[in-house]
Amino acid sequence: MANKLHLDILLGKGVTVWNQWRQENPSVKPDLSYVDLTNAIFSGADLTNAIFSDAILRDAILTDADLRMAVLSDAVLSGANLTNADLTGADLGSATLSGTNLTGSILTKADLHNAILSDAILIKANLSGADLTNAILRNSDFTNAILSDAILTSAILSDAVLSGANLTNADLRSAVLSGVTLTNADLIGANFRSATLTNVNLSNANLTGATLSGANLRSAILVNANLSGAMLINANLGSADLSNANLSNANLSNANLLNAVLSNVDFTNAILTNAELNHII
Repeated sequence: MANKLHLDILLGKGVTVWNQWRQENPSVKPDLSYVDLTNAIFSGADLTNAIFSDAILRDAILTDADLRMAVLSDAVLSGANLTNADLTGADLGSATLSGTNLTGSILTKADLHNAILSDAILIKANLSGADLTNAILRNSDFTNAILSDAILTSAILSDAVLSGANLTNADLRSAVLSGVTLTNADLIGANFRSATLTNVNLSNANLTGATLSGANLRSAILVNANLSGAMLINANLGSADLSNANLSNANLSNANLLNAVLSNVDFTNAILTNAELNHII
């Protein structure tokens, strides 16, 4: 349960006094758990190592707040504004962040497993090394976000926007990315094994050395995409548009390319053993 003294200082005396108190008591881990902080204003607050487990922070304003290593597991932050907040190493496991604004926030190595971020705004956010296993990210905006080395296994990203995002070496095994926009995204070395990528837009994306074996890319748009050296064994590319794509040195063994658009595709040194290539447009 929340510590009454901590609540009295933060809510009763404001952020300036709170930050001074934190400086004078650096070893204290504020306990603000299980409390309703709806519409609270904590802009610029020093909340490092603070405990917000099961707290309600709906529509709270936490812009520029320092939440490094904070514990927000099972907290509700729907509609909260965390623009430019620092959540490095924070625990947001199973937290609800639907419609939350995390523009420019730092979530490096944050734990977001099982978190709900539907309709969240994460434009230019840094989630490198973050754990988003089983997270729900439907309709979220990750434009120009950094997700390098992030773990997104079995995450649901349907209809999310990741244009210009950096997902180098990200783990997206068995993730659902139906209808996702990944134009101009950097996906070098990313792992999409057994992922669902139907109707995804990967135009101009860089998938050099990416793993897409067993992935479902039916009706995907891969115009001008770079798939050199990619692993596409048993991938389903039926009715996909691969116009001007680079598939040099790619492995498409047993891949389904039925009715795919393959105009001007570079297949130099590609492996097409047992691939289905009939009825190509």
